[in-house]
Amino acid sequence: TDPFTALTHHLTANSAVPSHAPFFAFETSDGWSPMTRTWFITRCNNIWASVGLPLLTGHCFRIGGTTESSL
Repeated sequence: TDPFTALTHHLTANSAVPSHAPFFAFETSDGWSPMTRTWFITRCNNIWASVGLPLLTGHCFRIGGTTESSL
């Protein structure tokens, strides 16, 4: 998708997130937390590991790396 469409989708899907929360955030019992690179990569790797897919480093997490992983 193009960046504008992706941004519009993100803002629409997250319309209930308060304006003071980080742009990419998720709700925890302690409030809103930023989605850090480390958290994101760890979460993805946990999901992929659970179905037997190889893990990726942050450096590999790019269009080519994710495309290769999905083939």
